[in-house]
Amino acid sequence: MVTGHHHAVEHVIYGWHVQPTSNSIETRFSMLEYEMADTSSRLLAALSGEDRETVDRLLEEPLEVNYLDSRGVSLLMVAAYRGYHKCCERLISLGADALHGYSIFDSEMTKLDSDSVLSRAQVSKDWPTIGLIERTQVIATWNILKEAKDPARFADAHEWLREAARLGMTSTCVEMVGMGVPVDSPTDDYPPVREAAFAEEMTTCLVLLAMGADINPLRKEPGFDEEVATSLERVRKFFSSWRPSNTES
Repeated sequence: MVTGHHHAVEHVIYGWHVQPTSNSIETRFSMLEYEMADTSSRLLAALSGEDRETVDRLLEEPLEVNYLDSRGVSLLMVAAYRGYHKCCERLISLGADALHGYSIFDSEMTKLDSDSVLSRAQVSKDWPTIGLIERTQVIATWNILKEAKDPARFADAHEWLREAARLGMTSTCVEMVGMGVPVDSPTDDYPPVREAAFAEEMTTCLVLLAMGADINPLRKEPGFDEEVATSLERVRKFFSSWRPSNTES
């Protein structure tokens, strides 16, 4: 029996070589990074295999929410493709990038990559999931534009105001118009107010009219009622002239 020699035993944990007594910040952080990536890769596999029980379990563990596989596919892309609404909600709440696969800063503010989170959600034909991704993308895009603090970008953001109107995102529409996004465009046959009306988002439609949207595009809709137009004009005039009372003590 050999005595007097104590060889340090090296442990291998998830591929990281650490001493059993090591408690350095660097080591613990590296282990956590690896564990999060490992959880994310297993979650991607569970999503691909439609193993919802495993998906729900892994969503409760620390993970790298914007993890990408070797093809550049994200967790949110696969969850959207499968129509896993609950999983999409959870990933978005953790900060998943709903704009992965998109570019919002080309000259026409258009979506450049057909393989995106939204395009995959559309394949699922799960409308609650599609709506969730669309609303998340509008908010994410608007936040980027606000952070850029470039008034010229606001003028180019009319397309996203139209999307917000179609989705009934009234408060977002109010903020966008208030910060300089034009409520109408002379070259736009389907302005935000028309999109809102077509989607039966009447609250948004009325608010856009109150903020100065032109009512004439609505007249292009089949079955448009001039009496309704008159009523809407009255609503617009009321809101444009209305001021909060200052008589309250």
